[in-house]
Amino acid sequence: MEKLEIIWKDIPFYEGKYKISNEGEIYNLHINAFSKTSLDKDGYRIITLNKEGKSDYKRVARLVMAAFHGESDLQVDHINTIKDDDRLVNLRYVTARENSQYRTENKKGTVGAKYCKRVNKWISAIWIGKSFYYLGLYQTKEEAISVYNKAVFDWINYKIKPSKHIDPNKTSKYKGIYYSEKSDRWLIDFRQNGKRYIGRAFTEEEAFNKLKNMIGDDNK
Repeated sequence: MEKLEIIWKDIPFYEGKYKISNEGEIYNLHINAFSKTSLDKDGYRIITLNKEGKSDYKRVARLVMAAFHGESDLQVDHINTIKDDDRLVNLRYVTARENSQYRTENKKGTVGAKYCKRVNKWISAIWIGKSFYYLGLYQTKEEAISVYNKAVFDWINYKIKPSKHIDPNKTSKYKGIYYSEKSDRWLIDFRQNGKRYIGRAFTEEEAFNKLKNMIGDDNK
């Protein structure tokens, strides 16, 4: 996996004492060493910062966002739902309502890799905010997970906008059959004699045969 350039910035209110990177690492300028972090009761990385004889516990994710995007009263959301993944590309500011909604959607969404027995391949997919992104079918689980990890690691550059409509450039030679990029399926939407036939299939020919069978059953 290609690594992003590591960038260091001062932690707000701790300038000259601590720096933080876009990878979520913290460097103590006073002792010229990396600072160790721990996990709080909820599983988030925290660190103790010292200034003028006072110590304060801070969540690393919030420090990263403050250094690179400025302070905010909004909540910090981990895009891939991994609580201790404090890389800048995995963080964003959200409202409390959005954060709650994202957590609910991620619980029911497929992330990483899921085996599809019907086609004997692995599906790679990810939830980002309110949208479910299909990342493709792969021969092995490792390939699917690799694509997922790449999307998470550099989502800003990697992101694939979900297709909400049938791709007009991938129509079938058969009337009433279309390709959906979003679901990677061939869709059936055919009207005849006041009836509508709807279905889906993995291949164009399978969709055509399904449509023939549906029409044939109605004519029996």
